[in-house]
Amino acid sequence: MPVSLPLDQSSLLEEALRGLGVLIKAVHLYPAGHPARHQAVNAGAARFTQLIGDAEHLSLSIRKDRFEHQGQPIAPANPALKKLAQQLFARRVQELMILPDLTAAELENWAARIALDADEIARRGGLAKLMREAGIGTLWINESDFSRILQQRRSLEEEKSALPREDRDAPTATPAPEGGLVMEQTPFGLPEFVMPEELAAPAPPQPPQPTSAEDILARLETETVDETYRLLLRELVDRLWQINRATEFPRLSAILRRLARSCRDARLSETRRDACRRALEDVLDEDLLQSLTEEICDPRAAPENVREVQKLLRLTGERAVDILAARLCVEPEAHARKILAQTLVYFESLALPAMLRLLKDERWYVVRNALAIIGELRDTDRVGHLTVFLGHPDVRVRREAIRGLTRIGSPEALDVLLVAVEEGDSDLQQQALMFLGALRQRAALPHLLRLVEAADPWLRNAELTRGAVRALGEIGDAEAVPALIALLNRRKILRRRRFQDIQEEAALALARIGTDEALAALAAAGRQKRGRVARTAGRVLQERLEIESREY
Repeated sequence: MPVSLPLDQSSLLEEALRGLGVLIKAVHLYPAGHPARHQAVNAGAARFTQLIGDAEHLSLSIRKDRFEHQGQPIAPANPALKKLAQQLFARRVQELMILPDLTAAELENWAARIALDADEIARRGGLAKLMREAGIGTLWINESDFSRILQQRRSLEEEKSALPREDRDAPTATPAPEGGLVMEQTPFGLPEFVMPEELAAPAPPQPPQPTSAEDILARLETETVDETYRLLLRELVDRLWQINRATEFPRLSAILRRLARSCRDARLSETRRDACRRALEDVLDEDLLQSLTEEICDPRAAPENVREVQKLLRLTGERAVDILAARLCVEPEAHARKILAQTLVYFESLALPAMLRLLKDERWYVVRNALAIIGELRDTDRVGHLTVFLGHPDVRVRREAIRGLTRIGSPEALDVLLVAVEEGDSDLQQQALMFLGALRQRAALPHLLRLVEAADPWLRNAELTRGAVRALGEIGDAEAVPALIALLNRRKILRRRRFQDIQEEAALALARIGTDEALAALAAAGRQKRGRVARTAGRVLQERLEIESREY
């Protein structure tokens, strides 16, 4: 197993890469032998050899805007490193391996080729071909298998040893565009100008390459060699960047959805799934995330496509969360707001930081939407955040806070709902009672029974009592039956019509509970009482019996 560089040397890596950027610029600006170029080359080689130390190699991954070492970003906020990563990525360098016997001469030759225009590199057959022609053996690109690199290096050294000694020891020319002058460093360090040589022989025939992104996807599905699979993904990334996002977005979206399915495909190895995720990461910039967000908000979008895009966005993590949250704040259409909220819920805990930030917004509807998503996430640690908004001046926000507590449904949330029943305003009380019933928590029974049995001769709390009765029926516990029977049989002279509303609710609650005692009480009420309470008792009893007969 080769020894690689420890992960904790990020500051040294940052310094070495910053020096590499300076070196590439110096090679581009100054002729060979110039003191500034000479100094940059020697300093760059010294930094890397010191950094590698006793390790067998230094491996770096290059994304379109950053470097990574062993999966960890290297100073992602450093603008110089970001610019260098973009330069290398544009030249199709996605992996860079540096060996400990790196020499200043080979580093200078490599930097000179990187300094060429990306189109010029592609026209000449690619950077790997230019590096092999230059005999560079201590820097390798787009190859992560250390044993393969050692084999290729031995092959390169054998090719060198087969050359005549004068060719083997000749200085390597710095490449320049065809037809121009090439600067060559003489043994005395002075620049000498020579004409570039034409290629002596045609390149060996290459196997046919996929012609489109769809072709590459088809190849990926049948490819059995991991290294080829990885190279095909790199080619796919290049092709995707060439697709016109304005005129061909539906095509691009379909390809990205297929790639996202590969990221989740349990039949693939974790190595391949991770490579697919990295390919997506290299393509999905902010503009494309905005377009995908627009796609799911379109009411004409097919539901299956919306679901696939939601899964695709989930793979991007917090980058997509911020875009979705920003869109939710300004979206005027209810359908689109629902889709955006569903998508954010799909992110689970990744969406929480953004939602907690939205709770500080001054717009009531932004706060309401954030509370709804927090409630759907059902995080028991967020009870306190919801409780704060039970005192919000807008009733719609207060209702959403109650609803969120109901969805969380923890003992702490239940305690807050019970306090809202006893101490909140009338609207909060009704909302809390409704959701207490929906929770079906037996722990709420003592509090609900106290409300039902409380003396209230003038029925000032009639709606509160009715809500408590309804909640008891939804909870469905036999412990509530005696209190409900007493309520059903009680006689009331004052405000009788209003009291009958409560009694009808009690009849419904007894039917829901459905014990023998409850059904017998309904039968008795149907025989003994008159008016609508008796009719309601008889009707709900009959409905209950019919349901039981069908189930039987």
